[in-house]
Amino acid sequence: MKLFTVLPVGLITALALSAGPSALATELPHTHSASQVTAAVSTQWPTTLPLPRGERPEGLAVSGAAGYAASFTDGSIWRVNLRTGKWQLLTPATGVASVGLRLDSHGRLWVAGGYAGNLRVIDSRTGKVLATYQLTKDSNTAVNDMTFLDGALYVTDSFSPYLYRLPLGKGGGLPEQSEVQAIPLKGMTYTNDNGGWNANGITPTPDGKALLVIQTNTGVLYRVDRATGQATPVDVGGAALSWGDGMLLEGTKLYVTRNEPNKLAVLQLNKAGTKGRLTIEVTDPRFDCATNVIRVGSKLYITNGRFSATDPAKPLTPSTRSRTRLGRPHDDADELHRDRPGLFRGNDTLDDLHDPRRRRSAHSEQPAVLQAGIGSSPRRSTPVECQLRPLAVGIMLS
Repeated sequence: MKLFTVLPVGLITALALSAGPSALATELPHTHSASQVTAAVSTQWPTTLPLPRGERPEGLAVSGAAGYAASFTDGSIWRVNLRTGKWQLLTPATGVASVGLRLDSHGRLWVAGGYAGNLRVIDSRTGKVLATYQLTKDSNTAVNDMTFLDGALYVTDSFSPYLYRLPLGKGGGLPEQSEVQAIPLKGMTYTNDNGGWNANGITPTPDGKALLVIQTNTGVLYRVDRATGQATPVDVGGAALSWGDGMLLEGTKLYVTRNEPNKLAVLQLNKAGTKGRLTIEVTDPRFDCATNVIRVGSKLYITNGRFSATDPAKPLTPSTRSRTRLGRPHDDADELHRDRPGLFRGNDTLDDLHDPRRRRSAHSEQPAVLQAGIGSSPRRSTPVECQLRPLAVGIMLS
């Protein structure tokens, strides 16, 4: 298999950030480039891992030197040697996007099935599918991310206000389909804003007594009672977490990827997970819709979803993007996803979904200003591209 080394393909990026207590906790909130965040890092492993051309990696899992990435393009699962950067196909395409990944202590990969509303369990060594669970029969679903807590797996659904719980048996035994529980989420209002992407990344609280869930379209971090589904906003002191996606908890330090802004936010939480504050934000020119984060030694690995790409097999340039408000036609991404159930919500039209005014971070509604912003961007798949393309057009499942 030919591997590509140019940046515009799907990427996993490695950053050097300290795992333990550091000076970050005493700094005021600000944004750093990744090169400014220093730590002792092995120079032997590559820090940028290009995927096969055309992939949109979403979920990410790691075991030793083996990394696993879920393809939003076609549902396939890829395995990469983190030492060499060499990739191999672990499971073939399913035809439906794969989203979140979680690797358990038995070497099993749990794969969120997104629009299919299911969850697959795969042997990480052989790629054999060990079990498949249908979490919901509702077509308005986007099974997204997951975490383990006290012998059970908890799964988010971005389109439907439920948490799904799968209890593991003795010795980590796989549950029966009949044991899948749907727990209604209370206190987290699902909205159609920004494409209707709601509950997303999930992780236990530092004390392990509850769950933390980020709502992507509102940027609100919630503490969720795992038994009742009651969600209570976490006091983060006004920190911006809009477009929050994958999360990683280390002690009381919480990492949150913000996919569209292309930032990694780091928060210091109390043990109960009821309060926190932003200590630092990290960005990097290699970020291209950063979706997930995981640690290996002194490095954090981050997936680039490239959800703004009309054709992920081709490098993007700002001049080729479609923007109706700028007088440009709709593109092939719309045709691919026009009829997908639950995607275009309410009375939204394609023109509505392409309107840059829907972008939260837009500072102007004037076409000339927006055009100037696009024209000044570097000629590569840029954060500006990701920001100007609303996620509701269906490229992103996160």
